[in-house]
Amino acid sequence: METALNLSIATSPVITTATNNSKSFIPKSAIVLHYNAAKDCTVPTLHSVKNGELDIGKEVSFNDLLDCFQSHHIAATDNTFNNNVALLSERVLLDTSEHLVFYTKSEKRRLWQGMGEKQAYEFYYPATLFAINKHSRQLSVFALAYNRRPKITDRLYALPIPNIYESGSVCQGTAQLPMTLTSANLAEIADSFFNGVKTHLNCNNTFRKKYNARNQQVGYEKWLKQHCGTKPKMSELECRGTLNTVLKRLLA
Repeated sequence: METALNLSIATSPVITTATNNSKSFIPKSAIVLHYNAAKDCTVPTLHSVKNGELDIGKEVSFNDLLDCFQSHHIAATDNTFNNNVALLSERVLLDTSEHLVFYTKSEKRRLWQGMGEKQAYEFYYPATLFAINKHSRQLSVFALAYNRRPKITDRLYALPIPNIYESGSVCQGTAQLPMTLTSANLAEIADSFFNGVKTHLNCNNTFRKKYNARNQQVGYEKWLKQHCGTKPKMSELECRGTLNTVLKRLLA
Protein backbone atom coordinates (compact mmCIF):
# COMPACT_ATOMS: atom_id res chain seq x y z
CA MET A 1 0.00 0.00 0.00
CA GLU A 2 2.10 2.92 -1.28
CA THR A 3 0.18 5.66 0.51
CA ALA A 4 1.18 4.13 3.85
CA LEU A 5 4.94 4.01 3.22
CA ASN A 6 5.78 7.47 4.49
CA LEU A 7 3.59 7.57 7.58
CA SER A 8 5.01 9.61 10.43
CA ILE A 9 3.88 11.62 13.43
CA ALA A 10 4.79 15.28 13.40
CA THR A 11 4.96 15.62 17.17
CA SER A 12 5.94 13.45 20.10
CA PRO A 13 3.16 14.06 22.61
CA VAL A 14 3.74 13.26 26.25
CA ILE A 15 1.17 10.76 27.50
CA THR A 16 0.39 10.96 31.20
CA THR A 17 -0.75 8.18 33.46
CA ALA A 18 -4.55 7.85 33.61
CA THR A 19 -6.49 7.10 36.77
CA ASN A 20 -9.98 5.77 37.32
CA ASN A 21 -11.60 4.77 40.62
CA SER A 22 -8.23 5.19 42.37
CA LYS A 23 -6.53 2.75 39.97
CA SER A 24 -3.40 3.79 38.08
CA PHE A 25 -2.84 2.91 34.44
CA ILE A 26 0.55 3.28 32.77
CA PRO A 27 0.54 3.74 28.96
CA LYS A 28 2.36 0.96 27.12
CA SER A 29 1.17 1.36 23.53
CA ALA A 30 -0.93 3.66 21.35
CA ILE A 31 -2.89 3.46 18.10
CA VAL A 32 -2.70 6.39 15.66
CA LEU A 33 -5.13 6.80 12.75
CA HIS A 34 -3.74 8.46 9.60
CA TYR A 35 -6.13 10.00 7.05
CA ASN A 36 -5.47 11.09 3.49
CA ALA A 37 -6.47 14.54 2.22
CA ALA A 38 -9.87 13.33 0.98
CA LYS A 39 -10.47 11.48 4.27
CA ASP A 40 -11.66 8.44 2.35
CA CYS A 41 -8.76 6.23 3.42
CA THR A 42 -7.56 5.49 6.95
CA VAL A 43 -4.36 3.71 7.92
CA PRO A 44 -3.77 2.69 11.57
CA THR A 45 -0.31 2.41 13.08
CA LEU A 46 0.63 0.81 16.39
CA HIS A 47 3.27 2.46 18.61
CA SER A 48 4.94 1.55 21.86
CA VAL A 49 5.22 4.29 24.49
CA LYS A 50 8.70 4.93 25.86
CA ASN A 51 9.45 7.57 28.48
CA GLY A 52 6.04 9.15 27.88
CA GLU A 53 6.56 9.54 24.13
CA LEU A 54 5.39 7.59 21.09
CA ASP A 55 8.04 5.37 19.54
CA ILE A 56 8.23 4.72 15.78
CA GLY A 57 5.12 2.80 14.79
CA LYS A 58 4.25 0.13 12.28
CA GLU A 59 1.29 -0.16 9.96
CA VAL A 60 -1.29 -2.68 11.20
CA SER A 61 -4.49 -4.16 9.81
CA PHE A 62 -7.97 -4.22 11.33
CA ASN A 63 -7.44 -7.86 12.33
CA ASP A 64 -4.12 -6.95 13.97
CA LEU A 65 -5.92 -4.39 16.12
CA LEU A 66 -8.61 -6.87 17.14
CA ASP A 67 -5.97 -9.41 18.07
CA CYS A 68 -4.20 -6.73 20.09
CA PHE A 69 -7.41 -5.89 21.97
CA GLN A 70 -8.18 -9.54 22.63
CA SER A 71 -4.67 -10.34 23.85
CA HIS A 72 -5.03 -7.59 26.47
CA HIS A 73 -8.68 -8.46 27.33
CA ILE A 74 -9.96 -4.98 26.52
CA ALA A 75 -13.10 -3.62 24.90
CA ALA A 76 -15.26 -0.52 24.83
CA THR A 77 -17.46 0.05 27.89
CA ASP A 78 -19.95 2.67 28.99
CA ASN A 79 -18.69 3.54 32.46
CA THR A 80 -14.91 3.76 32.21
CA PHE A 81 -12.86 6.60 30.73
CA ASN A 82 -15.95 8.07 29.06
CA ASN A 83 -16.50 5.03 26.82
CA ASN A 84 -12.82 4.34 26.17
CA VAL A 85 -11.11 1.01 26.70
CA ALA A 86 -11.17 -0.83 30.03
CA LEU A 87 -10.07 -4.14 31.47
CA LEU A 88 -12.60 -6.95 31.07
CA SER A 89 -13.08 -10.49 32.21
CA GLU A 90 -11.23 -13.14 30.23
CA ARG A 91 -14.61 -14.49 29.10
CA VAL A 92 -15.75 -11.18 27.58
CA LEU A 93 -14.78 -10.21 24.04
CA LEU A 94 -16.91 -7.07 23.78
CA ASP A 95 -19.16 -5.02 26.05
CA THR A 96 -20.52 -1.74 24.68
CA SER A 97 -23.74 0.21 24.95
CA GLU A 98 -25.06 -1.78 21.95
CA HIS A 99 -23.47 -5.24 22.12
CA LEU A 100 -22.22 -7.89 24.50
CA VAL A 101 -20.08 -10.81 23.27
CA PHE A 102 -18.69 -13.50 25.56
CA TYR A 103 -18.06 -17.23 25.67
CA THR A 104 -18.62 -20.15 28.03
CA LYS A 105 -16.41 -23.22 28.31
CA SER A 106 -17.65 -26.70 27.45
CA GLU A 107 -19.63 -28.48 30.14
CA LYS A 108 -22.46 -30.95 30.71
CA ARG A 109 -25.78 -29.29 31.46
CA ARG A 110 -29.41 -30.32 31.61
CA LEU A 111 -31.15 -29.97 28.24
CA TRP A 112 -34.94 -30.00 28.15
CA GLN A 113 -36.24 -30.90 24.71
CA GLY A 114 -39.68 -31.59 23.27
CA MET A 115 -42.88 -29.99 21.97
CA GLY A 116 -45.39 -31.64 24.29
CA GLU A 117 -43.86 -34.10 26.70
CA LYS A 118 -40.42 -32.81 27.69
CA GLN A 119 -37.39 -35.09 27.77
CA ALA A 120 -34.36 -34.25 29.92
CA TYR A 121 -30.84 -34.99 28.65
CA GLU A 122 -27.43 -34.45 30.21
CA PHE A 123 -26.04 -32.69 27.15
CA TYR A 124 -22.36 -32.04 26.61
CA TYR A 125 -22.33 -28.43 25.40
CA PRO A 126 -19.22 -27.40 23.49
CA ALA A 127 -17.61 -24.06 24.27
CA THR A 128 -20.26 -21.55 23.23
CA LEU A 129 -20.07 -17.98 21.94
CA PHE A 130 -22.87 -15.62 22.99
CA ALA A 131 -23.51 -12.41 21.00
CA ILE A 132 -26.27 -10.05 22.17
CA ASN A 133 -27.72 -6.92 20.59
CA LYS A 134 -28.71 -4.96 23.69
CA HIS A 135 -31.18 -2.71 21.85
CA SER A 136 -33.17 -5.47 20.14
CA ARG A 137 -32.36 -7.97 22.93
CA GLN A 138 -31.56 -10.54 20.24
CA LEU A 139 -29.30 -13.41 21.25
CA SER A 140 -27.10 -15.35 18.81
CA VAL A 141 -25.06 -18.42 19.76
CA PHE A 142 -22.34 -20.48 18.07
CA ALA A 143 -20.23 -23.52 18.90
CA LEU A 144 -16.48 -23.09 19.37
CA ALA A 145 -13.91 -25.74 18.51
CA TYR A 146 -11.55 -24.86 21.35
CA ASN A 147 -12.18 -24.60 25.08
CA ARG A 148 -10.44 -21.22 25.38
CA ARG A 149 -10.93 -17.57 24.57
CA PRO A 150 -11.55 -17.50 20.79
CA LYS A 151 -9.16 -15.79 18.40
CA ILE A 152 -10.40 -13.50 15.64
CA THR A 153 -9.50 -16.14 13.02
CA ASP A 154 -11.21 -19.06 14.82
CA ARG A 155 -14.12 -20.73 13.05
CA LEU A 156 -17.61 -20.66 14.54
CA TYR A 157 -19.95 -23.60 14.08
CA ALA A 158 -23.67 -24.24 14.29
CA LEU A 159 -24.61 -25.13 17.85
CA PRO A 160 -26.50 -28.47 17.60
CA ILE A 161 -29.46 -27.33 19.65
CA PRO A 162 -33.10 -26.71 18.59
CA ASN A 163 -34.54 -23.19 18.29
CA ILE A 164 -31.48 -21.72 16.56
CA TYR A 165 -31.65 -20.20 13.08
CA GLU A 166 -28.93 -20.51 10.44
CA SER A 167 -27.78 -16.98 11.32
CA GLY A 168 -27.15 -18.10 14.88
CA SER A 169 -30.05 -16.10 16.31
CA VAL A 170 -32.12 -17.84 18.96
CA CYS A 171 -35.89 -18.26 18.98
CA GLN A 172 -36.07 -17.63 22.69
CA GLY A 173 -39.73 -18.35 23.40
CA THR A 174 -40.31 -18.28 27.14
CA ALA A 175 -36.55 -18.31 27.86
CA GLN A 176 -36.22 -14.55 28.02
CA LEU A 177 -32.96 -12.74 28.64
CA PRO A 178 -32.56 -10.98 32.00
CA MET A 179 -33.29 -7.26 32.08
CA THR A 180 -29.64 -6.35 32.70
CA LEU A 181 -27.25 -7.25 29.89
CA THR A 182 -23.69 -6.50 30.95
CA SER A 183 -20.48 -8.36 31.69
CA ALA A 184 -21.50 -8.29 35.37
CA ASN A 185 -24.17 -10.99 34.95
CA LEU A 186 -22.78 -13.41 32.37
CA ALA A 187 -23.90 -16.50 34.32
CA GLU A 188 -27.51 -15.28 34.46
CA ILE A 189 -27.52 -14.57 30.74
CA ALA A 190 -26.06 -17.97 29.89
CA ASP A 191 -28.49 -19.75 32.22
CA SER A 192 -31.47 -18.08 30.54
CA PHE A 193 -30.45 -19.83 27.32
CA PHE A 194 -29.23 -23.15 28.67
CA ASN A 195 -32.23 -23.65 30.98
CA GLY A 196 -34.89 -22.82 28.39
CA VAL A 197 -36.92 -25.64 26.83
CA LYS A 198 -35.73 -26.47 23.30
CA THR A 199 -38.55 -27.57 21.00
CA HIS A 200 -37.86 -27.88 17.26
CA LEU A 201 -35.11 -27.32 14.70
CA ASN A 202 -35.17 -23.88 13.09
CA CYS A 203 -32.86 -24.61 10.16
CA ASN A 204 -31.97 -27.57 7.96
CA ASN A 205 -28.20 -27.23 7.91
CA THR A 206 -26.96 -27.53 11.48
CA PHE A 207 -25.03 -30.64 10.46
CA ARG A 208 -22.95 -31.06 7.31
CA LYS A 209 -24.47 -32.81 4.29
CA LYS A 210 -22.82 -36.11 5.17
CA TYR A 211 -24.98 -36.16 8.30
CA ASN A 212 -28.08 -34.63 6.71
CA ALA A 213 -30.50 -37.05 8.40
CA ARG A 214 -29.79 -35.22 11.67
CA ASN A 215 -31.11 -31.99 10.16
CA GLN A 216 -34.64 -33.40 10.34
CA GLN A 217 -36.46 -33.53 13.67
CA VAL A 218 -36.67 -37.35 13.89
CA GLY A 219 -33.04 -37.82 12.93
CA TYR A 220 -31.93 -35.10 15.32
CA GLU A 221 -33.75 -36.58 18.30
CA LYS A 222 -32.22 -39.99 17.51
CA TRP A 223 -28.75 -38.41 17.43
CA LEU A 224 -29.45 -36.52 20.66
CA LYS A 225 -30.40 -39.69 22.54
CA GLN A 226 -27.32 -41.54 21.30
CA HIS A 227 -24.70 -38.80 21.64
CA CYS A 228 -25.90 -36.34 24.28
CA GLY A 229 -23.19 -37.47 26.70
CA THR A 230 -20.29 -36.89 24.31
CA LYS A 231 -18.96 -33.57 23.08
CA PRO A 232 -20.25 -32.76 19.55
CA LYS A 233 -17.61 -33.04 16.82
CA MET A 234 -16.96 -29.80 14.96
CA SER A 235 -16.13 -31.84 11.86
CA GLU A 236 -19.81 -32.88 11.72
CA LEU A 237 -21.23 -29.36 12.13
CA GLU A 238 -21.68 -26.61 9.56
CA CYS A 239 -19.20 -23.75 9.81
CA ARG A 240 -20.87 -20.32 10.10
CA GLY A 241 -17.71 -18.34 9.34
CA THR A 242 -14.80 -17.02 11.36
CA LEU A 243 -15.23 -14.93 14.49
CA ASN A 244 -14.15 -11.93 12.41
CA THR A 245 -16.78 -12.39 9.66
CA VAL A 246 -19.58 -13.29 12.06
CA LEU A 247 -18.96 -10.31 14.34
CA LYS A 248 -18.78 -7.93 11.39
CA ARG A 249 -22.25 -9.15 10.37
CA LEU A 250 -23.73 -9.07 13.86
CA LEU A 251 -22.27 -5.70 14.83
CA ALA A 252 -23.17 -3.94 11.57
